[in-house]
Amino acid sequence: MTRKTIQLIATCLTAGLILLFVGANIVFAKDTVNVGIQYDPATLNALGIKTELDIFLISHINENLIGFNLETGISEITKNALAESIRVVKNGKGIKFRIKKDIRFHTGDLLTAHDVKFTYEQCLNPENGNIMAGYLDEIEEIEILDNHNFIFHLYEPSASWRNLGIIGICSKKYYEKVGGEEFRSQPVGSGPFRYISRKRGESVTLEAVEDHRMGPEFKTLNFKVVPDEIKRIEMLESGELDLISHIQPSNVERLKKKAHIKVKSAIVPSLHALSLKQDTYPIMRDNKLGQAIMMGINRQELVDNIFLGEGYPLYMYTNKIELGYDPKYSVEFNPSKARELVNQSSYKPDTPLILTYHSGFPNAKQVVSAIQKYLQDIGITVKTYEFDTKVFYTYARTKDKRLGHLAVYGMGGGRDPNLRLLVTLPSDGPYNSYSERPRQKEMDALVYAQGKEMNQKKRLLILKKLHRILQSDYTYIPLFGLNVIYAMNDSVDYEWLQGVSNFSQLNSIKILK
Repeated sequence: MTRKTIQLIATCLTAGLILLFVGANIVFAKDTVNVGIQYDPATLNALGIKTELDIFLISHINENLIGFNLETGISEITKNALAESIRVVKNGKGIKFRIKKDIRFHTGDLLTAHDVKFTYEQCLNPENGNIMAGYLDEIEEIEILDNHNFIFHLYEPSASWRNLGIIGICSKKYYEKVGGEEFRSQPVGSGPFRYISRKRGESVTLEAVEDHRMGPEFKTLNFKVVPDEIKRIEMLESGELDLISHIQPSNVERLKKKAHIKVKSAIVPSLHALSLKQDTYPIMRDNKLGQAIMMGINRQELVDNIFLGEGYPLYMYTNKIELGYDPKYSVEFNPSKARELVNQSSYKPDTPLILTYHSGFPNAKQVVSAIQKYLQDIGITVKTYEFDTKVFYTYARTKDKRLGHLAVYGMGGGRDPNLRLLVTLPSDGPYNSYSERPRQKEMDALVYAQGKEMNQKKRLLILKKLHRILQSDYTYIPLFGLNVIYAMNDSVDYEWLQGVSNFSQLNSIKILK
């Protein structure tokens, strides 16, 4: 994988990209479902995606080659996918797709392999500024066999090839007919909803497509932009909204007191950790100091006290639903042992270590304050500083010393670890904090080997070796993962898809009254 590709992927991860899909059947018992969203999307143009929220909304209009299993959240051929068969060929350097023959765009035009090729080429076109381009740079060429069969030819085998199927397919004929400007302002796809209208900063309105195989039980899906969480909660309570998400645990009790409100939570890709800056501050390379920090933080207490139990402790550099996660692995919280290790390390008492964080980190001040106390209890003096989120990640990429000795950060990711590993672990990775580690060459080899290994059992063995290195040099101190909390009124019912961090297949909403 090229340096350019890794930099593009870094942008995707910083934006916290997560994949979203669709699924259900037309009845229209309830005319409109109103969903509260936190931010206004940058675009509804599938060729020029700029943020995670764009993907979330576009996924209801445009369908992808590969879908999500609605029960497991695993990427595979499903009813809500365009592909009806996928086969790895050419020793892992080719992925052959056959797409369904009866799929039509909202214009009535048939969806073919030519539309797939057009879409992917446009997504890779720098003029469109699509943040998904980094995912697609693995593709060397798309070979069309006929209208419904084609091959993605890859530069090299890719264990995460399923990520190549995450793009919403667009109509080549429609683009050529109306031109780029109208294509962007009046998007067309083949999904269960067609675009109706948008009011910048206020709402996006979609309408169910009649007789669609994944059609919903209602006619209109209306997204309302409500940045303030308390306002979203008030609108849910009053009936102005039917469904909201990303609720702070401190607001759950309020909602549970309302008889007409249901509150649920789901496991999503979530990894929050401390990064030790060994390249910029050599003192952080002391293994005894790193081990002391690892043992000196009570993760379960963080989850229980700050997030009211809506999460789980993490001891590995993985999220809970990621390939390579070992639920049996843990590290004992032992402040006495941690204090001994600090005393045996090269750390000098009362020398302050700088701990930084960014404004977008969940409950940042509470988390950082708790970590500061844990570390002080084991004999480490800590000073804390807050940065704007963009500044924080810029400093991380450039290894700016202003980011301090330790930094608290979070990553979403998905079930496949490849993208996150590529941007944080290789010697030239844009977010590598310890490129001079003693076993860096071995780490580089393992990261690239797991990314090319198509056999999952063999890949898991490689990942196991990789995690052993991480557990010995303490570059990343995993802290916790968080659940997503969502709520709805009693007119609808909705189940979050495990494995994604935002609303998906809202066409699967059940209408109760």
